[in-house]
Amino acid sequence: MNKSWSYKKAGVDIRSIKSSHSAISKLLNSTLSLRDGKIGEVINGSGHYAGVVKLRNNEYLALHTDGVGTKVLIAQQYSKFDTVGIDCIAMNVNDLICVGAEPISLVDYIALKKNNPLLLKEITKGLAKGSKLSATPIIGGETAIMPDVIEGYGNKAFDLAASAIGIINKKTNMLNRKIKSGDIIIGLRSSGIHSNGATLARKVLLNKYSLRKKIYKSKRLGDILLEPTIIYSQA
Repeated sequence: MNKSWSYKKAGVDIRSIKSSHSAISKLLNSTLSLRDGKIGEVINGSGHYAGVVKLRNNEYLALHTDGVGTKVLIAQQYSKFDTVGIDCIAMNVNDLICVGAEPISLVDYIALKKNNPLLLKEITKGLAKGSKLSATPIIGGETAIMPDVIEGYGNKAFDLAASAIGIINKKTNMLNRKIKSGDIIIGLRSSGIHSNGATLARKVLLNKYSLRKKIYKSKRLGDILLEPTIIYSQA
């Protein structure tokens, strides 16, 4: 990679983002005690892979919200929309299992610049496929048309996110498990960049190649970058 490139140069200043996170955490942490002593008491809040609240006995509810970042821009440029929904599901259920939760349901959020039934249908195809791959039903959501808010590529401009919940029981609870010296780390193969680092990948690669360019084993760059995130919750 060109040494002059960095996340900061690509428009993502990690240090500045951490400072912003710290500022909002101080405000939001003041709400964490609102359910103390009741069902829904907070076990861990922001800063973890998922927020966790206590139900009854040894059962907990985990919640997570995520999107697919600027991978949606690659989809818009390449005019391929039926896979980013899989990414959206994966980004949520994969983080839930990091705290030992079994994903049980999701809701999605699709924001469009303009009403585009064909675009919406293609995005939803991916959501439905991701739902089935993760065995996690989509029980609702929101579709918003916001021409003054959503930016992107013409009538194809959109953003996509979802929220997921999962159940943790005594056997799967990972909240009190500590990583220690001697623990075994198992690496799982990814399918590509997944849904992280798309901003830097776009800046570096699209300065040199077209998304239609075949660059590896007769695969076009667009198809490589849009390869869906693997769903690990059923592994």
